[in-house]
Amino acid sequence: MIKQLLTVASFAAGSAGALLIGHLARTPAPLTPETPSVVVIPVTFATDVPVAVDPQSSLVPAPVKPAPFVRKPAKAPAPVEPTFEPCSQWTVVGAQFVEPGGATGVRSVRMLCTTPSKP
Repeated sequence: MIKQLLTVASFAAGSAGALLIGHLARTPAPLTPETPSVVVIPVTFATDVPVAVDPQSSLVPAPVKPAPFVRKPAKAPAPVEPTFEPCSQWTVVGAQFVEPGGATGVRSVRMLCTTPSKP
């Protein structure tokens, strides 16, 4: 009985929340403050009035010279990758193909050693 009561209460709370959101979407006025819809700006603040400037009393900045171009240092060469060369004889390790009728072929391997590559 308690599970059924909790289920009905949660459905009622969810439905009430959905209805509240729908109501606020249609009429947002209850939560927004009242503001005037038209703002009047006086004409004196809308435009700047030209003012006469005395060239003797004004500050003139020095001309700006562009900085000389600085080249970036050259990148270091990429590290040389070592090469792998065979350094052993071939060794048989087993069959190459295994089929229901039997194994066929021979699989051979040999060791590879690193040698520094020549620049």
